[in-house]
Amino acid sequence: MEDLRKLGLNRYEVRIFVALLQHGMLPARRIAELSGVPVTAVYPNVQHLVGQGLVQVLDGKIREYEALRPSVCIPALIERRQRELASVREYVNELENMIGSKQIEKVPDALHVSFGLLPSQQFVHDSIDYARKSFYVMGWRFRKVKDKYVLLRKLIAAKERGVDVRIILASGEKDSQLVSAYEKQVPVRFSASDNFSVTVVDGKECKITLKSKKLPDRLNVVFRDQDLAKAMHEYFLTVWEKARAQ
Repeated sequence: MEDLRKLGLNRYEVRIFVALLQHGMLPARRIAELSGVPVTAVYPNVQHLVGQGLVQVLDGKIREYEALRPSVCIPALIERRQRELASVREYVNELENMIGSKQIEKVPDALHVSFGLLPSQQFVHDSIDYARKSFYVMGWRFRKVKDKYVLLRKLIAAKERGVDVRIILASGEKDSQLVSAYEKQVPVRFSASDNFSVTVVDGKECKITLKSKKLPDRLNVVFRDQDLAKAMHEYFLTVWEKARAQ
């Protein structure tokens, strides 16, 4: 399947596409199980496949994905790529004129918006791994127990490398066994924040997730503006001081 990489697909996208060809329509979690792609990486990669015209989305009670016929979708993708490259060729002279005109600086996006549980999970899993100074979360609810034990192991690893880990759970959390497991490993307090959650990493970036029933799905907003992230860092510490222990 290495030839699929020549289409510009990464290794996760190749695994997902092949799994969908072999097994037909699948929800995200089954894609993860059958392809070996981490569940937190399935959503962004399958969305890219949808954008490339290789996979289609079937909305229902549970969203499922289906690979399109390779004999149709792959030639169409190749033709589209050829048109895109042809348009770049016409841009060559303009690019030549830019040489030495001024330095081009890449400015990172300060804000990223997404919908759904999977991109929210991906940010949390990834940011735990690269956090170096602090990892603060408020508003978590333990609805998916298996996932939360995976996160606990990641939090323990972060704590062992010197990261200040703190968690403020939503008031009314009832899974006492899981709460107890967390409290034995990381500082945990409780506060009323049922309709939103906040994750702050190193005081440099943060994610705010809105979970209102008025929204079609949870809304995730990731900020990489350091001034705003610092403000959310201070906000968390303020709530932490007022939050109660178990």
